[in-house]
Formats: sequence, C-alpha cells, structure tokens
Amino acid sequence: MNIKFKAFTLVEILVTMAISAVVMAFSYQCLTYINQYFNQTKNTQHMLSECVRLQSFLYRDFDSAEAILFEENELSIVGKKAIYQFGEFPVRIKGIVNDTFKLKVLNDRTVVGLYDSNLVHHLHLECMLLKDTLVLEFNKTYTSKIKMAYEKSH
Repeated sequence: MNIKFKAFTLVEILVTMAISAVVMAFSYQCLTYINQYFNQTKNTQHMLSECVRLQSFLYRDFDSAEAILFEENELSIVGKKAIYQFGEFPVRIKGIVNDTFKLKVLNDRTVVGLYDSNLVHHLHLECMLLKDTLVLEFNKTYTSKIKMAYEKSH
C-alpha cells in the first residue's frame, strides 16, 4: 500500500522561510525609520508650540504693560505683575504660577534697548529651535508721561 501525500519539500519550506525573514527584516527597518521620523516630528511640534506660547505671552504682556523694567536678567512687566527670567530656559512668573518654556536661550544675556532709566524699549531674544536660531523681537513705546515718571524714580 503506497499512499502518496501532497506536501512541500524541506527545500521549499526553507526558501519560504528565508524570503519571509528578509521581508520581516525590511519591515522592521521601515518601522524603525517611521518611528524615528515620528519622534522627530513630535519634538519639532513641541518646540514650535513652546515658541508660539512664549511669543504670545510676550506679545500680550508687552502690549498691555504700563512699563517694562529690566534689572539683573529679569524683565518686570508693570501693570501685569509678571516677571520674565532668562536663564537656560525662559520662565514667566505671575503670582503663584510659573511658566517654563523649554526653549534653549542661545545668549546668556537678553539684549534689551535701555535709556537712562530701566525702561525696556526693545527686546531681542535668540532661542535654539532644533538646528536653527529663532529670533523673537518685541518693541514697546511709551508716552512721555511714563518716560518722565520712570526717569525721575530711577
């Protein structure tokens, strides 16, 4: 009694396994590249959102402030009762709330335009955004009444 079974030979199975291993290795490598690209995009998005957040806070505070004073690496926003500290990361302090912006400040000192008093007329802030430098600039104009008041008091 000779019964013949239809089956795959050992060579056919080994060839199929080798092809499957190559396809799986290629798929794993593609998945690794996609994951790296996703993480890079996520980090870029996070840094951009931090930049937009810092920029919106500074624009709003510069626009609504009565005066902006600079003393010892700190910007004091008069009228809003907010303080900006520019160390490794910019920090905004308003009351008991601290906002830390995860943007690396390139220059150790913030460059501000000052007159005889501590009034800030121009803020130039350079931050590192991935491999590029992001420049944020803000201007504040004062009435002559405010200029005179702060020049007399300081």
